[in-house]
Amino acid sequence: MKIQLSIEEIKNPLQNIIGVVEKKQTLPILSHILFQFKNKNLTLSATDMEIEIKTITSVSTDVETSFTIYAKTLIDIIKNLSNETIINLETSEKNISLKIEKNIFNLNSLTPKDFPVLPEITNKWNVDLNKKELKFLLDKISFSMGNQDIRSYLNGILLKIDNNKITLVATDGHRLAIGFKNQTNDIGEDRSIIIPRKTISELLKILNNDTGDNNVNLTISENYIIVNANNEIILKSRLIDSSFPDYQQVVPTELNNPIIINRNEFLTCLHQAAVFIDERTKSVKLIFEQNTLKIQTKSENGRADIELTTQTTLDDILEVGFNINYLIQSLEKLDSDNVKFIMPNKDSSCLIVNEDDVSIKYIIMPLKL
Repeated sequence: MKIQLSIEEIKNPLQNIIGVVEKKQTLPILSHILFQFKNKNLTLSATDMEIEIKTITSVSTDVETSFTIYAKTLIDIIKNLSNETIINLETSEKNISLKIEKNIFNLNSLTPKDFPVLPEITNKWNVDLNKKELKFLLDKISFSMGNQDIRSYLNGILLKIDNNKITLVATDGHRLAIGFKNQTNDIGEDRSIIIPRKTISELLKILNNDTGDNNVNLTISENYIIVNANNEIILKSRLIDSSFPDYQQVVPTELNNPIIINRNEFLTCLHQAAVFIDERTKSVKLIFEQNTLKIQTKSENGRADIELTTQTTLDDILEVGFNINYLIQSLEKLDSDNVKFIMPNKDSSCLIVNEDDVSIKYIIMPLKL
């Protein structure tokens, strides 16, 4: 069977699903992408048995067929071609021939009916969320997720819906990020789920590639989530089967006497101090005095002693250590001119927020000096 496609028809859809395909697979077919032509639509599917992504694109051909192609080979062939380039495909039972201008590429194919799909979900619940708000929260929160931690609940993001408010929470056990957005529409009953790290990464990629203003639809069951972006990209993923810890216990509740610091000046000083950071501990010493912050680092290459002005009414000097990278990453995600740094004592966790907006909160545990 012969099919003609332009690079424009498949390049962006492939980019949206290729992240799911693992380079090393125990099942060969998981290294393939499934092509399905029907009703002048092309559906591309990829899965690793934990996540499944489908893209649906209108095409000019009215052929109805399906086949698989080894993902990496296909991407390598087309990645440098212009959108106007035409591909002529010819399919057979175990082979796909690609003719591009004067070049011919023969690719092995596997039986499409063997391509695995995640199960249909039951007892599902739907909610529509503003795409820009979801993208904003994911961008502000996702960097604090754990990575390959034995505590599975750390390797993802808690999505909590209650009182018409969406809250996202991530922690790696040493720092915590919380973000919320109030919803103007009724988003239904309260729910809490934990979305895996890889799923968050793929979802962010989809949201970044989608420039429209449409909402995204979330379909949630006990074990799965489906994210539908305008019926063009559909992501289905298993959820993390665990309970998220009571994160509110580590959020400072004594909010008196916040230290006000210029965010850009603080960032600049931390980057300068990082030149002399101990690579083992990543520790930076902060000394808070009346309207002054001293930043100290030292390593075998030397030391840094940096001072900047703050706004504070501290009664006593406060000396505390932090992972400098956690401070830098949190400050880079905030966006106000000044930030509030709240720390009741040297042994408590600190809270960092924008000066006039607490919808994004970063909590960092101190280090022993």
